[in-house]
Amino acid sequence: MELYKIYCGETLLNNKAIHFAKKELENRDFDFNNISEFIKNWENKMNSERENEKKEKAKYGIKDSLGYYSLIFSGITTVFLILIDSRYDNFRLFGNDFDSQVITLVILLGIALMVGGTIGLIRNQNRKKNRLIDNRFKQNIRNNNR
Repeated sequence: MELYKIYCGETLLNNKAIHFAKKELENRDFDFNNISEFIKNWENKMNSERENEKKEKAKYGIKDSLGYYSLIFSGITTVFLILIDSRYDNFRLFGNDFDSQVITLVILLGIALMVGGTIGLIRNQNRKKNRLIDNRFKQNIRNNNR
């Protein structure tokens, strides 16, 4: 499809590129008299690639990330409850037995949960992107070898 667009002059390439695109289309047995059939095949191929891409994205959905989101939420909740409990005398969830060292330790634990969940989530999303890129790359290689 890209070669056809170059051949039609839809790109900003020079005449030499247009001539090369025409020769390459001829080498690939492109029928310049029956262009609509080629365009229909290209559109069908592009639609099937989009569908495959949607399936791949759905395969690696939020289920993979749910554990990381729960870590982040647990960390935020822990820090929030401890800060409220240590700040207000009327609001005591854990009684009056907390000293400053325990409060500091629990706050650090909550922050560690948030940071760990965020790092895990970022790594997980990067793995998903890399899988999709690898799958597209392998598919392009297979299509070019046909």
